[in-house]
Amino acid sequence: MGDGDFRILVTGDPGAWTPPGAGAGVSFVFEWVAGRGRVLAALRRDRYDAVLVDAAGPGSEGLDLARRIRRRYPALPVVMVLGPEAPGPLQEAAEAAGVLECVAAGALDRAFFRRLRGVLAALRAGREGARAMAARCEALARCLPPESWEWDLAAGTFTCSPALGTALGLGRGEAAAGDPEAFFARVHPDDRPRLEARIGMHLEGGNECWECDFRLRQADGAYRWVKGRGAAVRDGAGCPVRLLGGHEDHSTRESAGAEAVRAAFHDPLTDLPNRVLFLDRLGQCLRSAPRRRRRFAVLFLDLDGFKQVNDTFGHPAGDRVLREVGRRLLQCVRPGDTVARLGGDEFTVLVDGIRHIRDATRVAERIQRALEAPFPLGDRRVRVSASIGIAFGGQGAARAEDLIRDADMAMYRAKSLGKSRHEVFDVQLHALAAESERIEAQLRRAVEAGELQVFYQPIVTLRTGRVSGFEALVRWRHPERGLLEPEAFLPAAERAGLMERLDLWVLREASRQVHDWHRRMNGGPRLFLGVNIGGGTLSRPGFGGEVRRVLADTGLEPCRLRLEIADRSLLSDPAALAGALLDLAALDVQVGIDDFGAGDASLSLAALDRLPIHSLKIDPTFIRRVGEGDAGLEIAHAIVTLAHNLDMDVTAEGIESEAQLVHLRTVECDYGQGAVFSMPIEAAAAEGLIADRFRG
Repeated sequence: MGDGDFRILVTGDPGAWTPPGAGAGVSFVFEWVAGRGRVLAALRRDRYDAVLVDAAGPGSEGLDLARRIRRRYPALPVVMVLGPEAPGPLQEAAEAAGVLECVAAGALDRAFFRRLRGVLAALRAGREGARAMAARCEALARCLPPESWEWDLAAGTFTCSPALGTALGLGRGEAAAGDPEAFFARVHPDDRPRLEARIGMHLEGGNECWECDFRLRQADGAYRWVKGRGAAVRDGAGCPVRLLGGHEDHSTRESAGAEAVRAAFHDPLTDLPNRVLFLDRLGQCLRSAPRRRRRFAVLFLDLDGFKQVNDTFGHPAGDRVLREVGRRLLQCVRPGDTVARLGGDEFTVLVDGIRHIRDATRVAERIQRALEAPFPLGDRRVRVSASIGIAFGGQGAARAEDLIRDADMAMYRAKSLGKSRHEVFDVQLHALAAESERIEAQLRRAVEAGELQVFYQPIVTLRTGRVSGFEALVRWRHPERGLLEPEAFLPAAERAGLMERLDLWVLREASRQVHDWHRRMNGGPRLFLGVNIGGGTLSRPGFGGEVRRVLADTGLEPCRLRLEIADRSLLSDPAALAGALLDLAALDVQVGIDDFGAGDASLSLAALDRLPIHSLKIDPTFIRRVGEGDAGLEIAHAIVTLAHNLDMDVTAEGIESEAQLVHLRTVECDYGQGAVFSMPIEAAAAEGLIADRFRG
């Protein structure tokens, strides 16, 4: 038995029935045990991932056993296997007892075991994350002073230690599981914003721990200076789930006050000026610009390759790189210039007293040379570079925020042109910025005005040539510019924070449409629906509940829905989406990976096997190479083989020629879509295709 296998206890006689999924490459190890006493003894003795209870025997023995297992082992999934004549009341009683699923013995096929594997994989990931989180929480708690607290960020409860509760005059109920406000309301009003900013920056991953001097009101009503420090407990995805803190007496008020002033204007990780101080100094330059002959420039830096450092070596290593970047930046500027960290891997430089834009580009060149040297991380060395945007002061930006925006836009152009370079904001970019803001405003109105429309691209079974499903693709019927493709407005939707709303709108509208086709063509083909979902939407708390409501409201069968996620957003950190995948697996909703092979994360094949993924969609760049030589076909064949070995189906996206179609059939690719079949079409035209298939 391998480390990744799932151990399943099956009750009853081994000769009574054999799960067809056994031995089908689904990573299960089955053990048969007959008799209630022996089953319970086996559960006490060994650890299993799930139990299949045979309810086909006489009376209600199987149901009684399932109830007993659920009471003793509530975290252990139980599946009730029903006989061919199983009455409805037995299934209802089993579901009331909390079994994971009731399934007929004849339905124990590959699809069932693939679904079960998805649920068990997500549960295992959740357990491993919980164990690691508990260990981190215990280690942090041991380092806290007597006056300490713990904030459960998910539950919203705030628990004080007995010493802190006594010092603050909190009642036992308030100290045990109170509202966080019971604590923060006792922080001096002048100090609270600074404390919340320090904690907020830490929760966002800005530094390894939070530290802050502040005044805390005691039980007698007097304020006492304390030095607070603590750290977050994060799950496997790096998201904070608990926050721990403690306080020690810090009676030197003067030093605390000076520290507070500095903390308000400096980044705690690098000790560089923060956004607040940078905006203040930039505002001074803007106000004095009309009476000065000398000009100034803003450089906006975004590090290239920094995310890989964090993902590979962890956030502490990333913090060391950020501190070293700050040190090198200071060596590239004059004493009167300002280097600031805005957050994450973004830095800004204010170069004052220059005559020509060339003076600013020389600073950018010095910075890029300074970053060429590798950054030491213990016995390893990493390299990062910077994409830099430059905006020249006095070119029309009336506010500090506008000048930073202009430099930011120039930085994005530098990054799009190959990274590790600099670009200067110009009139063309200014027009692009204005157009981008206009599109964002129009897009917000378009959602309300019903200007968005779902198009449907057929997905064809390559073996038969018949339409088996559709991918839903959004279009915008712009009142002035006509029908717009997604690339013309989705970037604006992302900048405007509309992607989650857009994803859910497409999901609801397409689910309603496909169910309507099924209803009106009773007895016709049962189609599946593919809907693209962004990684941010999928990992949003409550997304599983949103999908459940959409299915309930539209009537679409869950097994007909396939949510497609780009591989780079899903596989870069599998644990981050384990909870959402568990919710979807429980709903019987499928998840597929879109554009497989397009991102570096595709190389993490071990993670692919652990996630409840049902399908892969080959990136069109690989499909275009099929038919051009042996290499393209070999890549497609390798992806198909990989998917089939993991019990996944494969769709080739972007098939444009009959030659590509023939080659993909030879490697047994399951589905295909592209211009050779049909471009994305409106709902009425798609309905015509379905009707033709129904009549055929």
